[in-house]
Amino acid sequence: MDRKKLWWIIGVVIVVVAIIFIGKKITQPPVPQGGKSVTVAMNVPITGTFGIYGQTIRDGALMAKDDLTAHGLDIQLNMDIQDNAGTPATATTIFQKQALSPVDIYVSGVKPQTMAIFDRVNEKKLPYFVWIFDASIVGQHPNTFRTWVNYKYEPEKYFQYVNYRKAKKVAIACVNFPHTVQEFNEIVIPKLNSQGVQTNIEIYEFDTKQYRDLILKLSAQKPDLFILNGFQENLVGLVKALRTYNLVQDGNVIGTYDLLDASKILSKEELEGLRVVVPDFNISNMPKLNEWKQRFQSKYGREALYTDAYSYDMIQIIADSAKRLTLPATSDQWIQALRATNIDGITGRLTFDQYKDLKLELRVGQYKGGSLSLDSSEGSR
Repeated sequence: MDRKKLWWIIGVVIVVVAIIFIGKKITQPPVPQGGKSVTVAMNVPITGTFGIYGQTIRDGALMAKDDLTAHGLDIQLNMDIQDNAGTPATATTIFQKQALSPVDIYVSGVKPQTMAIFDRVNEKKLPYFVWIFDASIVGQHPNTFRTWVNYKYEPEKYFQYVNYRKAKKVAIACVNFPHTVQEFNEIVIPKLNSQGVQTNIEIYEFDTKQYRDLILKLSAQKPDLFILNGFQENLVGLVKALRTYNLVQDGNVIGTYDLLDASKILSKEELEGLRVVVPDFNISNMPKLNEWKQRFQSKYGREALYTDAYSYDMIQIIADSAKRLTLPATSDQWIQALRATNIDGITGRLTFDQYKDLKLELRVGQYKGGSLSLDSSEGSR
């Protein structure tokens, strides 16, 4: 090949590469003017035992990002979503890596993984959204927020339902985690006992397989009402054990929020007559919410869970705060902006209480014919 032809081929290659490069540059999403960007670092379980929670936190957040971008948000939302696989050690490693880069907002879940890094995140004074149920943990730190349903609100629904049923003996199955034991031993049981209600609690390990033995112990006192606490896997085991011994009557079993997750595994016959404490999200028929649920199902090919919705609203809150700030902002400025939140979201009006928990309403729902509806204990609401 002569030198002239060789140079001609090289020139053509350079032009083609340049065209491809320019094309890629043109098709990249535009960076907002002024370099306005927000980095949200997430450390959640996407795989492993607690994977259902991290998956919904991720999916709700990404849908919110897409919606905000589609509606012309002039701020670049950067999301670093990492899978801690449900192990505290992995959560710690992820945080150490994420902390090496600038982060505006930190997010972690669920309980064991969050507690492994909780003090370290707070030492950095980062605005921090935690996905844990603990009744009072948010108020202990000025930079910690929560948009998830939690045990601060749930006990009141148990009290309401016990009074409605006029129950005199209540049996409680409680998974052995500090925040669950605290809910029942420090909040639920003392109040029920003060009202003359007898209580019997069995605290079991998360990985137990002896649900039948546990239910036999609880049923020995012939309770008027069973309260079931635990994660998805636990509640499936507890309900199946109750069914094995024909102990379920219409309305004599009420479960914590995770019964919603367990309902994806249990049959409609196993769910029939069970009660569950739920957010408004799971029962409301508001047109705006129904439209969002339909869009979510179309996007992800599955039904939206309440965690998806609360994660979606978490990102809405972050974006709203960012719009009210001059970016980049300090952690203190972020915290003040987040505390001042007052907007409409998918889950309702989004405002924080004095402790930085999202204000929310819970309801008692009932499973009937495979569907969840408002229980009669809620009156005419």
